[in-house]
Amino acid sequence: MSEPIAEEPSPTPPPKATWREIVVSLPFYAACALVWGGAVHVVQGPTGTIGFAVGLVGAGANKILLWLAIKLAAMAAKEEATPKFGAGLTVFGFFVKLPLIMALFYLTKPLGEPAVNGFLNAMGLVYCLLILWAQAKCDP
Repeated sequence: MSEPIAEEPSPTPPPKATWREIVVSLPFYAACALVWGGAVHVVQGPTGTIGFAVGLVGAGANKILLWLAIKLAAMAAKEEATPKFGAGLTVFGFFVKLPLIMALFYLTKPLGEPAVNGFLNAMGLVYCLLILWAQAKCDP
């Protein structure tokens, strides 16, 4: 009797990226900003695009300052040593973030309604992406 021929295992395909890995990547955020900024440009024109860019920078800075403040609070809760200068700068940034957003808003206001609409679109986009990021980071 002949022995049965053993089948070679088929090579496994590379794992596909899950939606969670995709939505926490920087290229995803850049693509969202480009697509949404393009839509703002089509609907509101170049002035709306200027407002969108200003809002994107302001909201992005706002979220970075908030994240730094959260990390500082986590370090303090774990009783880890925090750098004095960095802690002071983070606390200062946390208190400056709302006036920064207001100043940027009033900067776009003289440009007209399209710039204000673009600014608010950018704010909404950043906050929606933040919620999506939080959902992707929580356990399934």
